[in-house]
Parts: sequence; C-alpha cells; structure tokens
Amino acid sequence: MLRLIEGARNSGKTYLLQWANIEPYKFPFPFWYGKLKLSNNDVGTHHFAISKEIMLHHLNRDGHIKKELFIDRGILTVLVWGVLENRITMDEAVKQLWTFANEGLFDETEVIYIKGENPRERGAKDVWDNSDKAKEALLYEELLTELHEALPNLKITRFQNGFDMMSAVEFRESVIKGLDL
Repeated sequence: MLRLIEGARNSGKTYLLQWANIEPYKFPFPFWYGKLKLSNNDVGTHHFAISKEIMLHHLNRDGHIKKELFIDRGILTVLVWGVLENRITMDEAVKQLWTFANEGLFDETEVIYIKGENPRERGAKDVWDNSDKAKEALLYEELLTELHEALPNLKITRFQNGFDMMSAVEFRESVIKGLDL
C-alpha cells in the first residue's frame, strides 16, 4: 500500500510526518538532478521523474511492496512540476494522470494532500524555491479534481495544516491513526 503525501512547497508535509513519527521514502530528486546534469525545463527531466513513479506504482500494483509505504511527494508532484517548469503542458499532465489511472497504477494507493501556508519562511533548499506557490497550489487542485473524476473510489484525504500543535495532533489522530504502521 502506497500512501502518497502530496502538497505544494512549504505546506508542512515533512513537519507533519516527523511529528507523527513516520519515516517516509523521499526520492532524492535534487541530488540526481544535479548528478545527471538534467535541465530544468527539458522534457527529458520530466521523463526521468515520471519513470521512477511508473516503476514504483508497478511494483506496488503487482504486489512487490509488502507493507505500507509513505511517499513524500509522488506522481502528482511530478505532474505539477512538469507543468510548472514548462517540461510538459497541462493537457499532457492530465493525459498521463488518466493513463496511470487506466493502467491500475493507483491500485492499493491513497493520496494524502496537505494544504497550508507556513507563516515562517524556511531557508532555500534547492533551485525550485522561487516557484510560484499560488500556481503550484492551483495545479494540485486541478489534478486532484481530474484524479477524482478518473477514480471516484480512490481514497483522497485532504488535510488543512494550520502550522500549530493542534494541526499536528489532528494529523496524527485523524489521518495516521488506525493505519497499520
């Protein structure tokens, strides 16, 4: 079972996961981006990113992942950033999302979408910190709507992060509680 933790930059995904004592898998995209000397607005960079998603979801769908696995940023992030960085068009992102759905690559998957605006600015983490946060959030919403249309029974949990202790407790109790960790 894959649990995709998705959300715009600085929405508090990592904080909430740490507070809930969950160690997610996070593909080191910035590391490989640099090592492979990928170009930010090149479709090849998108192909690299989506290929790891295809493999991960194939492994999950075909039963090779035997436990619950939390993924810090998944297919939605790849598609959102593909559009945001002009690697692909929104039409292409929607087609790829529907292809994932039609191929059963969301089987045994849940999306947990974190929304919120951190009142404290964090330091720059990588080359993408100057992105348009409003546009990023809008793209997530559009793709979540498409995903719900493609797979109405897919569990999509939306969580509003208030960046306070109550949000952290509510995340742990309502989103994480009862999961087979």
